[in-house]
Amino acid sequence: MKFRQDINALRAISVLVVVLFHFTPSLLKGGFIGVDVFFVISGFLMTSIIMKGIENQQFSLKQFYASRVNRIIPALVFMCGVILLLGFFILLPKDYEMLGKHARDSVTFISNYTYEKESGYFDQEAKSKWFLHTWSLSVEWQFYLIYPLLLLSISKLKLGGRLREIITALTVISFVWCLYLGYSDPNSVYYQLTSRAWELLLGSFGYFFQSKVSKRFGTLGWVLIITSSIFIDESYLWPSLLTLIPVFGALLVILSNSQGALSKSKVTRRLGLYSYSIYLWHWPIVVGLSYFNMSDYWILIGILLSVTLGALSYQFIEPIGQVKNNSLYVLIALLFVYLFSSYVRTDGMPERWTMSEEIRNIYSNISETPRKECGKREVEDACKLFSSNPSWVVFGDSHSYELAYSLGELLQESGDGVIEYSRSGCPIITNPDNKLYNKLYKKECADWRLKAIDLIGENSDVKNVVMINRYNVGLFGENELDYPNLPNHYSEQHRDDFFTDVETAISEISRSGKNIWLISGVPEMGQDIYSLIGQAYIKGINLDNLFANEINYQIRRNMYSFERLRAISSKYSNVHFVDIREIFCDNVSCYAIRDAIPLYRDDDHLSLLGAKQVGELLLEQYSKKLEKSKSSTL
Repeated sequence: MKFRQDINALRAISVLVVVLFHFTPSLLKGGFIGVDVFFVISGFLMTSIIMKGIENQQFSLKQFYASRVNRIIPALVFMCGVILLLGFFILLPKDYEMLGKHARDSVTFISNYTYEKESGYFDQEAKSKWFLHTWSLSVEWQFYLIYPLLLLSISKLKLGGRLREIITALTVISFVWCLYLGYSDPNSVYYQLTSRAWELLLGSFGYFFQSKVSKRFGTLGWVLIITSSIFIDESYLWPSLLTLIPVFGALLVILSNSQGALSKSKVTRRLGLYSYSIYLWHWPIVVGLSYFNMSDYWILIGILLSVTLGALSYQFIEPIGQVKNNSLYVLIALLFVYLFSSYVRTDGMPERWTMSEEIRNIYSNISETPRKECGKREVEDACKLFSSNPSWVVFGDSHSYELAYSLGELLQESGDGVIEYSRSGCPIITNPDNKLYNKLYKKECADWRLKAIDLIGENSDVKNVVMINRYNVGLFGENELDYPNLPNHYSEQHRDDFFTDVETAISEISRSGKNIWLISGVPEMGQDIYSLIGQAYIKGINLDNLFANEINYQIRRNMYSFERLRAISSKYSNVHFVDIREIFCDNVSCYAIRDAIPLYRDDDHLSLLGAKQVGELLLEQYSKKLEKSKSSTL
C-alpha cells in the first residue's frame, strides 16, 4: 500500500511520548498512551493489507505471516540477543535467570501473559524487567495470528456484505470486556489481547469507513493525543473509558489523511521510520540506568542513545528481513535466542561469577517467606503459623509476609504463633465507596479487610494485632520510578481521606480491647537489593554495610505517615507505635545490608533476616509494656 506520511508522523509522536514518559515520567505523565496509538495504527495497516489482498483475490496467509516474521523478528531477536550478552557479564544469577525467562517469552510472543502474572505495568518492579516493553509486541503478534483468519472466514462464508457490522460488534464486545475486566482485575486488563483487541479493531475503521473527514478533525485528533499524554497519568485505570480519547484521536488522524507540516518534517519522518527500533531499545536503556543507579544527567544521554541505536537498527538490522528467502535464517536466529534464554532461565548460570564466600552468604540469605501463598488465601482460611491457636495477628499488605513468618518463629519458643491476614497491594482502608478504590485498589480489598477486622475482633484468643503497610504508595505514589526524587502524585485531601480510613480500621479493632502495634513503614530503597549488590560487586565495594540512601530521603518520604500513625496511637491506650528505622538507618544513611545481614529481598520488602530484626524489636517493646503494666499494679 502507498506510504502515508501522516501515519509515519503518528508513529513518530507515539514513540516520542513513550520514550519521554519512561525516561522522565514526571515530565510527561501520560506518555504511555503512545502504545495505544500504535495499536490503532497496526489495526488500520493490517486491515488494509489483508482486505486489499482478499478483494483482489491475491491474499496469501503464508506470505502475510512471513511478512510479519520478517518485519518484527530480526530487530527483536537482535535486541534480546545483545541484552542477554551484556547480562552475561553484569547481572547476578537471580537477575540473569529472570532475564532469560523474559527473553524466551518475548521472542515467542507470550510475554504479555508472563508480566500479567508477575506484576502491574506501573508497579515498582517494572524497572527491573529488561523486556517489559515487549508485552505490546506480544499483543500485536497474537492479533496478527487470529485477525487474517477471521477476515478470510468472513469472506469464505459470503458475509462480506456484513463485514462492517461484524467488526463493529467485535469491537464493542472487546471494549465492554475491557471495562468489566478493569473493574474485576485491573492488572490483567492492561496486558490481555481480549481487553486490547478493541483498540486494534478500531484502527480497522480507518479502512472500513475511509470516507475522508475534514482536515479539522485530523487536527482535533492530534490535540486529543497530545493532551492525553500530558494530562492522563498512571493513577487512572488503563485501558478504560479514558482510553477512547487518544484512540479516537489516532483514528481521526488516519481518517483525515492530512499531509500537514508535521508529516513533512524531516525530523518527524526519521523518527517515524526509526520508531519500531527506538521502541525496542529505549526500555533496556531505562532499566540499565536504573540498575546502575545513574544520575538524572544520564537521562538525556539515554534518550539520545535510544534514538541512535534505533537508527542503526533500522539501517542494518531491520533490512535483514526484507531480503528474499531470509525468513528461514530469521527463524533460526529466533530459535537460537529461544534455546539460549531457556538455558539461562534454569539457574542464571552462576558459574559466570567468581563470588567470594562473603557474597555467597549474603546472596543466599536474601530469602523470602516459604509461605508466600498466605497472601492469596480467603480471609476465613488465613494461615496459622507455628501454632494452632495463636494469640498474635499480623495484618497488612505484602509487607506483612516476612514479618508474620519471622515473628511466628520467634513466638514459637513460647508455644505461641501468628495468624496472618495479608493481601498484596491492599492497604488497611476499608470503605468500599472510598474513591481510592476507583484509581488504586480493587473493591475486593475493602471487602477482604472488613471480613478480617470482624474475625480479629471476634477471636478472643487473639491479644495482639500487628499492623504493617506500605502506606506511602497510597499517600504519594510509588517511589521507584521517581527515585531519587520523591513522588507526589496525590492531593492533601487524598492523603487525609486515606488516613481517615486507616484510623477507622484501627479504631474498629481497638474496640475489642486487643493491643495494636503500628509498625512504621519499611524504609523504601528505590532500588532492588540485587541491583545494589551487582553495582557494588563490579565496583569492588565492601558489602558489610551496603549503602541504600541518605536518612534525609527516608525522613522526607515517611514524615506524613509517621506523624499520622503517632497521632493515632496517642488517642488509644491500647495502640502503640513502633519506629523500626533504627534497624535500617544510622544518623546519616540507610542500608540494604547492615553488619553483613541483607535486610531486604527487593527494594522495599524485607528479607526473613530483616523481618526477624523487626520482630525482635517489636517483642522487646512488648516485654517492656508487660513489665510496666506489672509494676503499675504493684
